[in-house]
This record gives sequence, structure tokens and C-alpha cells, in this order.
Amino acid sequence: MAGLRNRIDFNQQRAQELNELIDRYESDIAAAEKKQTEQESQIQEADALIARINQLLQTKENEVEQHVEILENARTARVQTEDELQTLQLALSKHENRIATFQNDLTGVSARRDATLARITELSHVITEQARHVSALFTRVLSAGRKLKDMSSREETPELPEDPEALSFLVCAYLEIPNEERLEMLELRDTAERLRQAQELLEQAAVEFEKKATLAELSRKNGHGGKFELPGQAE
Repeated sequence: MAGLRNRIDFNQQRAQELNELIDRYESDIAAAEKKQTEQESQIQEADALIARINQLLQTKENEVEQHVEILENARTARVQTEDELQTLQLALSKHENRIATFQNDLTGVSARRDATLARITELSHVITEQARHVSALFTRVLSAGRKLKDMSSREETPELPEDPEALSFLVCAYLEIPNEERLEMLELRDTAERLRQAQELLEQAAVEFEKKATLAELSRKNGHGGKFELPGQAE
């Protein structure tokens, strides 16, 4: 663009010089015509001078036409460049909008990821606490069952895994429930739900076994062939 402007300035300067030259030649022609009436001998020289001027004018006109063509080409190129620039600006605007959309989506994904991680952490704590409760209930049931079978029994308590899922499978294997129910519990994909169901069954079993163990112990202490006296009934 700077080179084009220089050329335009140069052409304008040349055109101005041409105009000045034309003005000068026109003045010479006027002077020659004036002198024609005064000096007939100078007519031939004036004609030659006019011919030279016409030739110079033709040359200058050709140069002007070339400069005009160059200027038109430059204008056409500028229009094309402006159109290309506008197209690029539109494309850039679209890309910026897409980038902004992607950034918003990324922000939403990050927020959902953080919320999911927080929820997973919360569920992990809940399941861990639930597993501890199930483990304690399972130990209570085993202890009550051992007392109910034989007070002197020294059966070892199975080692309970710390992993909630493994614990839920182990408890399901020990529960005295129909095989269909056991299979349904084992097929559950939700460890928390499996632990919840196991907890309900263990709570019922713990209460029942502990009650039976207490009654059996009272019966043995009373020594009446299976009959026993409740506390407060002895004379």
C-alpha cells in the first residue's frame, strides 16, 4: 500500500508537470500564432514545434492511460483485499464465538466434574460408614449365634475385608436367606444398596439371635429342663 501511494503521488506530480508543460506549450502556441502575423518566416518553425508538442502530448496521454489502468487495477485489488479481510474477520468472529462456546462448555464440564467428584467422595464416606455398621452387625450376629449354639464354642470369626464391596459379598454368603434372595443381592451393581439390604437383614438377625441367646443362657442357669424363670420371677 505504501508503494502504491508513492506511485500515485508520483503520477500526480507527473500529471501536474504535464499540465504545467501543456500550459507552457499552449502559451507558446498562442505566442506562435501571434507571431505568425508578424513573422511569416517563423510559421514553419512553429508548425514543427506544434508537431513536437502533439507528439509529447500523445506520449503523456499514453502514460496517463497506463497510470489510470494501474490505478484501476490497484483499486480492484484493494476492493478484493477488503473483501478478503471482511471474510477473514467474519471467520475470526465465528471462531471466537466457537471458542467462547467451548470455554463455556469446558467450564460446565469442570463444574459437573467437581460436583461429581464431591458426590463420589460423599457417597464413598456414606458407603464406608455403612460398611462399618454392617461389619459391626455381622460381628454381633456371629457372637450371638456362637452363644446360641454352644457357650464354649471358640469358632474363629472370619476376617472381614475393609473394602465395602467385598464385605457386602462376604455378608451375603453368610446370611441364612433363600438362594434366590441371595442371588438377587449378589447381582446388584450398587454396593450401597447391597449393604443396605444386608444391614436390614443383619439388624433383624442380631435382635433375634441375641434374644434367643439370652433366653438359652437363662434356661441353662435355671436348670429346669429347658424352662427358665424371667428375671424378677424367682422367689
